[in-house]
Amino acid sequence: MEGLKLRTFIVAGIFLAFGAFLMLAPKTAVASKTEKQLEQLAPKKIGKFEFQAGSDNPEQSYKMDERTYDILIPFGIVGRLYSDGYNSYDVMLIAGARKESFHDNRVCFQGQGWTIKNQTVVELDTSRGKIPMLLLDIEHRVRGRNFALMWYKGPGGKCFAINQQLTKEMLWTQLKGSGDLESVFYRIIPQGTVTKEQLMDFTKQYIEAAKDSSNGYF
Repeated sequence: MEGLKLRTFIVAGIFLAFGAFLMLAPKTAVASKTEKQLEQLAPKKIGKFEFQAGSDNPEQSYKMDERTYDILIPFGIVGRLYSDGYNSYDVMLIAGARKESFHDNRVCFQGQGWTIKNQTVVELDTSRGKIPMLLLDIEHRVRGRNFALMWYKGPGGKCFAINQQLTKEMLWTQLKGSGDLESVFYRIIPQGTVTKEQLMDFTKQYIEAAKDSSNGYF
């Protein structure tokens, strides 16, 4: 009985210390970039693929709805279509410093009528090292079969394929006393039929172009 009480006190003490640490830890930093600034940092050309400007905003191909902004509370969202006249790719960037800004995007696909047939963590070899990404094989009853590729860049530039991994990294960063939780979500979807190899080749080109256009931010 005494041993049980001792363990209870120890566990309670750990939780109290943890709670106190979180209260004293630096709060999430305010937005370091506006959406307009993010638009300027995102690349406009990926090899032979040109950015397709939208009618409402010449810096984006499309605009996410206000409900998405209300839920994610990001620094900004940049959605762009890149086309070479034959194939095109939809690239979305979301920047923020809250774990709520980086939910599991697989849920969104399912909510839009897509069925995830298969999912695999792949690694892409880039000038930034090997980046883990989540490759989805998805199918829609109207739009047919397609791929989707997504990953996250967390605090300090470390990349993750799964959002839960990013969330843990953000928490660990905060526990270490840093308030810099700024992170980025990347999502690439081909428009039309392309092979997995074509998707990965475009993605590698995108990473290099984004690195150059944003001076390393993206």
